[in-house]
Amino acid sequence: RVVRPRPVLCDALLCFSVPGAPVYQCAAALVIRRALQCMDLRLTVDATSLVALTSLTAPLVLCPTHRSLLDFVLVGMTCFHMRPLVPELRMPHVAADAEFARLPGLGRVLTALGAFFVRRGGGAVQPDPALRAEVDRVLQRGRPLEVFLEGLRSRGRRHLRLRTGLLRAVRDVAQRNVALVP
Repeated sequence: RVVRPRPVLCDALLCFSVPGAPVYQCAAALVIRRALQCMDLRLTVDATSLVALTSLTAPLVLCPTHRSLLDFVLVGMTCFHMRPLVPELRMPHVAADAEFARLPGLGRVLTALGAFFVRRGGGAVQPDPALRAEVDRVLQRGRPLEVFLEGLRSRGRRHLRLRTGLLRAVRDVAQRNVALVP
């Protein structure tokens, strides 16, 4: 089957009309939206389940499972496009593997969109002070934080052992409660 994306003007209007979104996020959303359409990838969101988020006063920590390389893209795009309905759902800061920072060009783009990079596998009792400082900065900015608790992609239907270093960093720096959303 041949996939024919919608006219670019329709997508541009949809992406650039999100209230309060910076232009660079709108441009990234447009590029990602067009790419997802070419892959014929569709996402269904139960918007009624997000209504409870409108009454939150605590910082939002999104904790999805990590099944593919597109997970963080799909969560970010969902938050971006649902923002007019649920203002708390801004594009999240993503805790990404430090290896992504070294990829030419992509590391800069991810940083501009709100990613911060984490060295995996420390396993220390206390989270890295640099990680705690970064989590503190993210929570102070008020944007959601996206954390993959499994730490890496889990192939198949099995769940991996949870990594708790980032959550411990959130606990250590949070000056009030945080809302964990699976």
